[in-house]
Amino acid sequence: MNKQFFRVNGLIAASYTALNPDGSLNLGAIEQQAAVLIDDGAAGVFVCGTTGEGPSLSAAERMQVATRWREVVAPGRLRLWFTWDTTVSWMRSTWRGMPP
Repeated sequence: MNKQFFRVNGLIAASYTALNPDGSLNLGAIEQQAAVLIDDGAAGVFVCGTTGEGPSLSAAERMQVATRWREVVAPGRLRLWFTWDTTVSWMRSTWRGMPP
């Protein structure tokens, strides 16, 4: 298996997923989030992962958030990391060397 590794330098920010008062996604907030992170010198952003709301979103909602981040961030401005699956069993089967 061919693996590629890369060095991560700089701050990788954990973004939050903005919601409207009715609980629907506020995709319009992503443009401002991205602009602030770029202005502040962040190297990347971790989307739908470490701030806790990722598991609360459906796969379709996570896809909408990821798509919007890709639309508003120009290539080379921020590295984007996305979380698609939130189950421990998936993580264990994905990471080599972890027990089943």
